[in-house]
Amino acid sequence: MTTPELQERSRARSILLYLWLLGWPLLGPLGSCYITQSTAREAATRTISCERLEIVGPDGKMKGSFEGTESGANLSLRDSQGRTRISAFTDAKGSPSVFLWDKQLRERLAFHVTDDNEPSVELLGQDGGIRTRLTLLKNGIQTLSMSANDGKEVVSLGIQESQKPKLQIKDPKSMQSISLSIPENSERGASMELADKEGRTTFIASLQSNGHPALNLIANTRIRSSYLLTSDGSPLLTLNNRDGDIVYAIGVGDQGKPFSGEVPINKADANERKSGENGDSEEVINAGRESSLGSKSVNVQANGRR
Repeated sequence: MTTPELQERSRARSILLYLWLLGWPLLGPLGSCYITQSTAREAATRTISCERLEIVGPDGKMKGSFEGTESGANLSLRDSQGRTRISAFTDAKGSPSVFLWDKQLRERLAFHVTDDNEPSVELLGQDGGIRTRLTLLKNGIQTLSMSANDGKEVVSLGIQESQKPKLQIKDPKSMQSISLSIPENSERGASMELADKEGRTTFIASLQSNGHPALNLIANTRIRSSYLLTSDGSPLLTLNNRDGDIVYAIGVGDQGKPFSGEVPINKADANERKSGENGDSEEVINAGRESSLGSKSVNVQANGRR
């Protein structure tokens, strides 16, 4: 390359450098703005806005989906065969639910939080019916219920509002039941109750407030007969009329002597009764009246399912 050509190129470079220095105050900010906008656009691409998003695997099959709805959102996850195995959604009131499905596309396990903010777990049978349910209510009641294939509840285990436990077992055919519990709002201790198919209590075995056991036979909510130990440990068997009043008693008095006979219902009759050799029997019977259930009428509560 000749000397004139080299000189010409050197002049051209000098002119370009001069023009660049003159244009920097104007072009520099524009360049910086372009770089800043490019960075902002790159950050914005990290958030994708869409109504429905589908996820596909390497085989091209859909493996999951996420979509927005008027009530919230739905999430669905599928297995290699394209079957839904997990689904989650929120309802119109915002309460969430999660379902796990089997290979036959049947819901088998469900998790819920109700509108009252009460959580529950449900195990479902092949027909979709609830077989087992665990619930925690806002008032502190906890329940675990199990149902037969026909949907009838046969086992119920829970903690009552008083935080005392209760277990109930039912015959799915006759619906007769047996209950073990620490009664609420009662001075009685642990008790076992038998009920007929209507849910009416017919038998109670319990610990009295004095710590001694008592057995009570019941008909039409009235105690018809009791066998118990009084506060001093004396045995007492009573026969009651339809109103639940003791009309006949057999027992052992305070002085260790046995007694039996009719029992007056009111004080007027008591004055006419002959005490005979068992003058201490009246005290035992009165103790028996107070030691039985505290009432001659038994409250029957229906065991409803929430």
